[in-house]
Amino acid sequence: MLDSTVAGEFWPRGVIAILSRDFAQHPDVLDRLSEIRWDLVVADEADYWFREFRAGTLLRLVASADRVLLATATVPESGLSIGGLAGSLTVVEWPPLYTLPRPLLNEVAFRLSPAELSLSDTVGALCRIFEGGTPQQGWTGKSVRRRLESSLAAIERSLQRLVESSEELEGMDGLSVATEEETAEDEPGERMDRFPDEQVVGIARGALQAIEAISTDSKLSALSELLSHLNDRKICVINDYLDTLYYISAELEGQNISHYTLHGAVSFEERGRIIRLFRNDGQILVATRAVLEGINLSDVTDVVFYDLPDSERVLRQILGRFDRFGRTSQLTIHVLRGSDGSDEFVTECLAILRGLLEPPNAEQRGR
Repeated sequence: MLDSTVAGEFWPRGVIAILSRDFAQHPDVLDRLSEIRWDLVVADEADYWFREFRAGTLLRLVASADRVLLATATVPESGLSIGGLAGSLTVVEWPPLYTLPRPLLNEVAFRLSPAELSLSDTVGALCRIFEGGTPQQGWTGKSVRRRLESSLAAIERSLQRLVESSEELEGMDGLSVATEEETAEDEPGERMDRFPDEQVVGIARGALQAIEAISTDSKLSALSELLSHLNDRKICVINDYLDTLYYISAELEGQNISHYTLHGAVSFEERGRIIRLFRNDGQILVATRAVLEGINLSDVTDVVFYDLPDSERVLRQILGRFDRFGRTSQLTIHVLRGSDGSDEFVTECLAILRGLLEPPNAEQRGR
């Protein structure tokens, strides 16, 4: 529409336009939007615009509006510094996180068996080879560590793919490794630089043997134990990888536990159907975090992080699916972690999560 010959005439036609922030900030779109004398501009989650480098963009959008409504959960300590408005400015500050007690955090500890510790040491040696290479190889090492932390199924898939790639490239000078990320819903990622076959593949084969020696998955057992105590609750189990999702689902099916699964390979129509079924009569939803955006899960009582994101932005987005208008009870967040506390990655992620769940300070409560 914007590229058509009449695009420039579209906005003044008396429309109600609902735009994403990213779309509105596109230079061509912003130029056209800022030329219109809007009757009303509403900026939801307006705290996004309070950051200094975005204030100018917001001012361009609202400068010629008759009325401006900024809806926000937080107002910066410096207050609003958006001057030059032609019309009236109204700030509506609603605090969905504060209307109920802050979400509870429950750390579910589990102890790794000697066989699981052996696997961790072996995969750690493999990751150190990756991390000692190029930046791209270092990224591969981090990805492999994440899959190890996620589930036996996730790391086994990566190790098998590495060994299979070696067999396909037998006779060549090196090994090219592909990794997968949940954001791509298990589509192959970029090809990595080459590694010596014998060293990398030898360690990978040793790790696969270590997996075969594991009789009980401590993390999965901890999840099963947790779910057994959450009777008559509405639960969402969140993880990062399709392999892990199928792994958890198979365990629940083996215990005859009714549940629904949701991931990026599910069509939009099927996604809506699953959410309706879960909302009406379901108890457990197992989902990859990539599909949660845009879904209202205010009736969920318990969120289980099988995999914990390492980004404050991602954590805010996920919690926003649950801690929103319509919620009538306090949310409980469960995080699975090793009891020895040696996992630095999970420790860092937990610190971010605790910071988000801290009660507002006195100034925020006063507002």
